[in-house]
Amino acid sequence: MIYDEEKIREVLKKLREQMGKTQAEMSEILNISVIHYSQIEQGRRKMSLELLLRIADVFEVDPNTILGINTKSETEDSTIVDLLKRLNKLKPEEKMYVLSVYDAFMDGYYARRGAIAV
Repeated sequence: MIYDEEKIREVLKKLREQMGKTQAEMSEILNISVIHYSQIEQGRRKMSLELLLRIADVFEVDPNTILGINTKSETEDSTIVDLLKRLNKLKPEEKMYVLSVYDAFMDGYYARRGAIAV
């Protein structure tokens, strides 16, 4: 396996921009200098394992995602993964509400289709 600075650079920039953060904001969150973060994102400096884990935590992704390593099976649906991440951020009572809305929706769907709800 090769440490691919180009892939890491692309992933870091994309994740940072998706969060709406600047390099300066990221360096502050990570408690490193702006130059340090900028050099990592530019592919001019390697990051430590500790920093990789902190960055993954900030972006709420698996460290392999940052390294450009695809560990998902081909059948895993990114929509399901995204939904699970969102559900995990909800309070228990919010989760119950979402579940009740889902059940009502699916009951109506199956009723219209003439199928039996599972």
